[in-house]
Amino acid sequence: MLTTFFRNKDYSGRSAAYLTWPDARLRAYLRGHGIPEDNLPTARPGLLQETRIRYVQTTNSAQAFLSRIRDSVNSGVELTEEKIHQILGLLTGTYEDTKTSGEKRTSEYEEDLRKKGEWVKGRAEDMRKKTEL
Repeated sequence: MLTTFFRNKDYSGRSAAYLTWPDARLRAYLRGHGIPEDNLPTARPGLLQETRIRYVQTTNSAQAFLSRIRDSVNSGVELTEEKIHQILGLLTGTYEDTKTSGEKRTSEYEEDLRKKGEWVKGRAEDMRKKTEL
Protein backbone atom coordinates (compact mmCIF):
# COMPACT_ATOMS: atom_id res chain seq x y z
CA MET A 1 0.00 0.00 0.00
CA LEU A 2 2.69 2.50 1.01
CA THR A 3 4.93 1.59 -1.95
CA THR A 4 1.98 2.10 -4.30
CA PHE A 5 1.44 5.56 -2.84
CA PHE A 6 5.07 6.54 -3.37
CA ARG A 7 5.17 5.04 -6.86
CA ASN A 8 2.04 6.90 -7.94
CA LYS A 9 3.28 10.21 -6.52
CA ASP A 10 6.81 9.80 -7.95
CA TYR A 11 8.40 10.93 -4.68
CA SER A 12 11.19 8.39 -4.90
CA GLY A 13 12.31 9.62 -8.33
CA ARG A 14 12.47 13.24 -7.25
CA SER A 15 14.24 12.81 -3.94
CA ALA A 16 16.96 10.45 -5.16
CA ALA A 17 18.50 12.73 -7.78
CA TYR A 18 21.33 14.08 -5.61
CA LEU A 19 22.11 10.59 -4.30
CA THR A 20 23.68 9.73 -7.66
CA TRP A 21 25.80 12.87 -7.89
CA PRO A 22 29.58 12.47 -7.56
CA ASP A 23 31.28 14.03 -4.52
CA ALA A 24 32.62 16.93 -6.58
CA ARG A 25 29.13 17.86 -7.70
CA LEU A 26 27.81 17.62 -4.13
CA ARG A 27 30.60 19.97 -3.01
CA ALA A 28 29.78 22.40 -5.85
CA TYR A 29 26.08 22.29 -4.91
CA LEU A 30 26.88 23.06 -1.29
CA ARG A 31 29.30 25.87 -2.22
CA GLY A 32 26.53 27.27 -4.43
CA HIS A 33 24.26 27.28 -1.37
CA GLY A 34 26.63 29.31 0.75
CA ILE A 35 28.82 26.81 2.56
CA PRO A 36 32.49 27.91 2.57
CA GLU A 37 35.05 25.43 1.23
CA ASP A 38 36.62 25.07 4.69
CA ASN A 39 33.31 23.98 6.25
CA LEU A 40 32.47 21.30 3.67
CA PRO A 41 32.39 17.72 4.96
CA THR A 42 35.14 15.49 3.58
CA ALA A 43 33.28 12.16 3.59
CA ARG A 44 30.39 11.27 1.28
CA PRO A 45 27.87 10.64 4.10
CA GLY A 46 28.48 14.15 5.44
CA LEU A 47 28.15 15.65 1.95
CA LEU A 48 24.88 13.81 1.41
CA GLN A 49 23.54 14.92 4.79
CA GLU A 50 24.33 18.60 4.11
CA THR A 51 22.89 18.33 0.60
CA ARG A 52 19.74 16.67 1.93
CA ILE A 53 19.23 19.59 4.31
CA ARG A 54 19.48 22.15 1.49
CA TYR A 55 17.92 20.17 -1.33
CA VAL A 56 14.65 21.73 -2.40
CA GLN A 57 11.97 19.39 -3.66
CA THR A 58 10.23 20.49 -6.80
CA THR A 59 6.66 21.46 -6.02
CA ASN A 60 5.04 21.61 -9.42
CA SER A 61 5.26 19.74 -12.68
CA ALA A 62 7.02 22.56 -14.55
CA GLN A 63 9.87 22.62 -12.03
CA ALA A 64 10.04 18.81 -12.11
CA PHE A 65 10.19 18.89 -15.90
CA LEU A 66 12.99 21.46 -15.91
CA SER A 67 14.82 19.50 -13.23
CA ARG A 68 14.69 16.34 -15.36
CA ILE A 69 16.04 18.26 -18.35
CA ARG A 70 18.81 19.75 -16.22
CA ASP A 71 19.70 16.32 -14.82
CA SER A 72 19.75 14.85 -18.34
CA VAL A 73 22.06 17.58 -19.58
CA ASN A 74 24.31 17.24 -16.53
CA SER A 75 24.44 13.44 -16.81
CA GLY A 76 26.98 13.36 -19.63
CA VAL A 77 29.41 15.90 -21.00
CA GLU A 78 29.75 14.11 -24.36
CA LEU A 79 26.00 14.03 -24.83
CA THR A 80 25.77 17.72 -23.96
CA GLU A 81 28.54 18.59 -26.40
CA GLU A 82 26.78 16.56 -29.08
CA LYS A 83 23.47 18.35 -28.46
CA ILE A 84 25.15 21.76 -28.52
CA HIS A 85 26.85 20.80 -31.78
CA GLN A 86 23.48 19.79 -33.25
CA ILE A 87 21.90 23.07 -32.15
CA LEU A 88 24.82 25.00 -33.58
CA GLY A 89 24.41 23.08 -36.83
CA LEU A 90 20.76 24.01 -36.97
CA LEU A 91 21.52 27.65 -36.30
CA THR A 92 24.39 27.69 -38.78
CA GLY A 93 22.25 25.91 -41.36
CA THR A 94 19.61 28.58 -41.01
CA TYR A 95 22.30 31.22 -41.34
CA GLU A 96 23.70 29.52 -44.45
CA ASP A 97 20.23 29.23 -46.00
CA THR A 98 19.61 32.92 -45.36
CA LYS A 99 23.05 33.83 -46.68
CA THR A 100 22.50 31.80 -49.87
CA SER A 101 19.08 33.36 -50.38
CA GLY A 102 20.54 36.84 -49.85
CA GLU A 103 23.38 36.19 -52.29
CA LYS A 104 20.87 34.97 -54.91
CA ARG A 105 18.75 38.09 -54.49
CA THR A 106 21.84 40.28 -54.65
CA SER A 107 22.95 38.70 -57.90
CA GLU A 108 19.41 39.12 -59.32
CA TYR A 109 19.41 42.82 -58.34
CA GLU A 110 22.90 43.29 -59.78
CA GLU A 111 21.80 41.72 -63.08
CA ASP A 112 18.69 43.90 -63.15
CA LEU A 113 20.75 47.02 -62.43
CA ARG A 114 23.28 46.07 -65.11
CA LYS A 115 20.48 45.71 -67.70
CA LYS A 116 18.92 49.02 -66.67
CA GLY A 117 22.34 50.65 -66.76
CA GLU A 118 22.92 49.39 -70.28
CA TRP A 119 19.48 50.64 -71.32
CA VAL A 120 20.21 54.08 -69.82
CA LYS A 121 23.62 54.11 -71.48
CA GLY A 122 22.00 53.23 -74.82
CA ARG A 123 19.41 55.97 -74.39
CA ALA A 124 22.19 58.44 -73.49
CA GLU A 125 24.11 57.45 -76.63
CA ASP A 126 20.97 57.94 -78.73
CA MET A 127 20.39 61.37 -77.17
CA ARG A 128 24.03 62.35 -77.70
CA LYS A 129 23.87 61.34 -81.37
CA LYS A 130 20.66 63.33 -81.83
CA THR A 131 22.17 66.43 -80.26
CA GLU A 132 25.32 66.14 -82.41
CA LEU A 133 23.30 66.25 -85.59
